[in-house]
Amino acid sequence: MRAVVMRDRRLVVDEVADPVPGPGQVLVETVACGICGSDKQALDCTDDFLQASRDSGVPTFEFDPTRDVVLGHEIAARVVSAGPNTPHEPGQLVVALPWAVDHAGRIHGVGFSNEFPGGYGERMVLQAMALEPIPEHVPPQAAALTEPLAVGFGNVARTGIGPSGSGIVIGCGPVGLGAVAALAERGVAPIVASDPSKLRRDTALRLGAHRVVDPAVSDPIEVWREAASPTAPSTQPPSSPPR
Repeated sequence: MRAVVMRDRRLVVDEVADPVPGPGQVLVETVACGICGSDKQALDCTDDFLQASRDSGVPTFEFDPTRDVVLGHEIAARVVSAGPNTPHEPGQLVVALPWAVDHAGRIHGVGFSNEFPGGYGERMVLQAMALEPIPEHVPPQAAALTEPLAVGFGNVARTGIGPSGSGIVIGCGPVGLGAVAALAERGVAPIVASDPSKLRRDTALRLGAHRVVDPAVSDPIEVWREAASPTAPSTQPPSSPPR
């Protein structure tokens, strides 16, 4: 298959071996794939990236940098076929948790593995149990954002925060915006979001932030203290960003 390959710490387009699904796995073809900041870090700062994975205690982002790696884990895909004893409907559009298990039972991060290529290639192998169908009304290009959105939602969920809490989100990239949306869903107030980009600040307001901050102008902690004060005005977010 054709793929964009990380080789000798640069990206090249080349032919690589087709992945083959095993038991409990499916073969899918890439429909859409996001470019994550961690992909760039793996390419530009490979040694530090691998060390950080090892230091985390969950080294699923582990690969041999002297061998080919096909990056890409923010994926929307179409099922092609299933491995042995793995019923699945060909043609179905899916998103997935980007991981796979090899024959020895080791877990690999799809897109950060020499054995399991990611979405920068034409095809991937994924665990059937990690697939989630894409609703018909959702374009695959939008569905590919499920993975970074899930990171924001998942980390907010780990805090156990509820309506009695308040939050500051520093950085409104895809993961930060996911955190804003997750906090808003839980009724957290106030939510203060900080980013130097006006576009991202406006998006944070649309997703439920009550106050937004340009960190070059104001200290987000001070804005949060003001917004969280008992004498602060209502923390209901506006229906659209102010002009």
